Amino acid sequence: MPGGKSITILVPFNPGGSTDSGTRIIAAAVEKALGTKIKIVNKSGAGGQRGITEFIRTGKPDGYTLAVTGLPTVMNHYLN
Repeated sequence: MPGGKSITILVPFNPGGSTDSGTRIIAAAVEKALGTKIKIVNKSGAGGQRGITEFIRTGKPDGYTLAVTGLPTVMNHYLN
């Protein structure tokens, strides 16, 4: 997939945190393996709920828009 469509990963926490840092490390390896650009987008707020809610509402089911989060953030969205 060299030069293919870029991938966007939404991280619902601040840049520099553990979720963001881990995502960036993995994204760098995936970029190299796939030969495509990965863009990290941080949308923090409300303990991750702001970013996950935006992803659920606007994320495209195309396989090129992904989100990374922890289980509590996902569960809270469905419990509220």
